[in-house]
Amino acid sequence: MKRMNEFNVVKNLGSFLALSLFACFNSLSAQNDIKAEFTGMKSCDGKIMIATRAGQYAMASINADTTCVVTLANVPDGECIIMAFHDENGNYQLDMTNGVPAEYCSIDTVAVDGKSVEPVQIRLKEVKTSIIANN
Repeated sequence: MKRMNEFNVVKNLGSFLALSLFACFNSLSAQNDIKAEFTGMKSCDGKIMIATRAGQYAMASINADTTCVVTLANVPDGECIIMAFHDENGNYQLDMTNGVPAEYCSIDTVAVDGKSVEPVQIRLKEVKTSIIANN
């Protein structure tokens, strides 16, 4: 019985060390704040909703000149896919009509390296009109 307890202590210590190393290396990777400047909204109603595939998200109100700047915090270095939409009716979801986004939206890929201080320029588009024009 004593040998089993020693084994459990060693096993738990190994797990603890592995988790500690993971946390240490994870904290060493660069984390950046990205400012994204949005244009192309058809009104000042609602908010801009923005998210990355890595799980960062934010939202902001639209200015009177139909522009908006949103900051995403703690984005790691590398390629970042930004998904955004204009939640014009304030229901916190991208409305769809027959499987096509009914609200202005965009998916953009940006390179994050911690050196750029300029906002990323993102123009929201009406997808429904683009699909009709291409058919």
